[in-house]
Amino acid sequence: MQRLLLLCVLVPIAGAAQKPAVVLERAMKNSHVRVLASRQVAILESGGSRAEFTVLIVADQGQEDRTIRGVRIEFSDAGWTRAAYLDEIHLQPLKDIVDRLTVDLDLLPASLVNGRNEGYLGSCEFRDHSADYPVQFDYCYSGGCAQSLRFLSPTGILFLQRKPSDLSAILGKAIDYLQVN
Repeated sequence: MQRLLLLCVLVPIAGAAQKPAVVLERAMKNSHVRVLASRQVAILESGGSRAEFTVLIVADQGQEDRTIRGVRIEFSDAGWTRAAYLDEIHLQPLKDIVDRLTVDLDLLPASLVNGRNEGYLGSCEFRDHSADYPVQFDYCYSGGCAQSLRFLSPTGILFLQRKPSDLSAILGKAIDYLQVN
């Protein structure tokens, strides 16, 4: 009998109780929106799994002086593609979660890592406030998927040999780009 161990980390996130505006996603579907800037900041790849992170700054021509900023993540694997949008306001809270996950991985007892039974380390923030995060992830530290970053939402896609620190660096690049532009 195979056991599954899921560790959940509580991370208080400022503003986490708010529903995600997902303003960027709605705006991109609107014909009145004009793209002011679009810059790919990173590609995360592993085997056939791929995620392209593109910073977007768009103007809503229906409302004067309104710009909408964030990141579009295009996930693809084995013939399918799905996009997720993160408004700028959600980037730092997600980075805080992934940074905490990185720290907690270092604290995992060596006896749990790379065992035969599947084990995941994730944030209780996603479990407790799943509707608040358009992108959710965890880390498989043991079992057949060991040493893999997994995006639970919106895709269920697995990135073998990728760590939360990889995602943290990508989110950091996006945040930095938006701060400068």
